[in-house]
Amino acid sequence: MATTITGTTIDVGPNKLVSDSSGNVTASGVLSDPSGNVRAGRKNIFINGDFSVNQRGTGATTGGTYLTADRWKAGATTVTFETVANDRDLSIANMLKVTSHTNGYGIIVQAAEDVRTTSGQNVTLSFWAKTANFSSFRLELQQNFGSGGSGTVTVVDNASYFSVPNTGWNQYTATIAMPSISGKTVGTSSYLNMVLGPNSGTSNGITYYSEVQLELGSVATDFEHRSYQEELLLCEWYFKKWLRSDARMTDSATVATYTGIAKGVNEAFIYMPFNMRVIPTSSYNDVALHDAVGSVIDAVGSNARNAMGSFRIIVTNGLTTGDILYIRFKSAASFIQFDAEL
Repeated sequence: MATTITGTTIDVGPNKLVSDSSGNVTASGVLSDPSGNVRAGRKNIFINGDFSVNQRGTGATTGGTYLTADRWKAGATTVTFETVANDRDLSIANMLKVTSHTNGYGIIVQAAEDVRTTSGQNVTLSFWAKTANFSSFRLELQQNFGSGGSGTVTVVDNASYFSVPNTGWNQYTATIAMPSISGKTVGTSSYLNMVLGPNSGTSNGITYYSEVQLELGSVATDFEHRSYQEELLLCEWYFKKWLRSDARMTDSATVATYTGIAKGVNEAFIYMPFNMRVIPTSSYNDVALHDAVGSVIDAVGSNARNAMGSFRIIVTNGLTTGDILYIRFKSAASFIQFDAEL
């Protein structure tokens, strides 16, 4: 399908974009690729496919859970994640370095929220990778219908989809027909789960990943570059970490604060300036609760709890209903984090 530009009209086959003298653009027809797949709006179903957001830190961490790069989970407990400078595409800051130990196989996982978004459609996975230790990559895709929903449907089961031609950077693509969810019950927190990683060769080694994208349609298009600000907001729907460095400073002694109000003699609410996917769990380090004049009331106890839009703190004493309070981040190691991951 040829594309021609004539004056202020861009003609893409039967579809047109027309710009008038004031710069207003109107469209006729539907802009699509040669296979008829619509190309409009945000296309990458995966979040943080360029590994730009790293609220948990960029250093090497090992385990079978969310590590380093937001939204990406290790597929084995013997895998180390680390975000490092991208040496393939200099327009992208980071790539993911995955080191596998003792049969870890460098597997990465992402759960894309809402199984309905790809029902009955073709999806195309594309990613860049390089490895000197493995000869192929495997792929798994599952429709998980969430709590109270139908049983999990395995669409691709540990298939060796991609052969590794050499030890340099290579782009890999695959198109998968997703089953319809007709007749299925979609429960709470449904998602499409992808497992990607080396499938053969030595079990120990290093794999680098860059520009991981999952999109509707049968064509692998160019990687979608979103701004860091937009990517961070998408990540914070699932995980948010407050650090001393990004909180308000109250004096030169590095006091970082979030204001709240006392509800009773043993609890206070610190209001969060954001919502999340579900009521999150929380953890924290080296923080204290102060009243309006700076007196320490109580260190934040281990029974801190959450409600949507606020951080609930239980203390032993010292609160009066209506008191204005703040949390102090006592050191560079201080943080409060909220986890609403799938």
